[in-house]
Amino acid sequence: MKNFKQILTRQNPEGLPWILWIWNSNITKQEMIEQLNALCSQGFGGIIVRPGRAMLPPYLSEEFLALFKIVLETARSRGIGI
Repeated sequence: MKNFKQILTRQNPEGLPWILWIWNSNITKQEMIEQLNALCSQGFGGIIVRPGRAMLPPYLSEEFLALFKIVLETARSRGIGI
């Protein structure tokens, strides 16, 4: 598996796979940051964020938008797409 990750990370970023990240239940800032950093370190070219129906904070609330801003900033600094 380690060799597979090395092959993926040597590719052009546009050719790397993306992963679907579903936000459901209660999402805290700390949990979101931990999960995001774990996903970024796996060699994906991007992350698709899909809000769940029963998530807290509610979709498009001020708290949701604040968390999503952190996701965008982290993705930019790590060189992956959102």
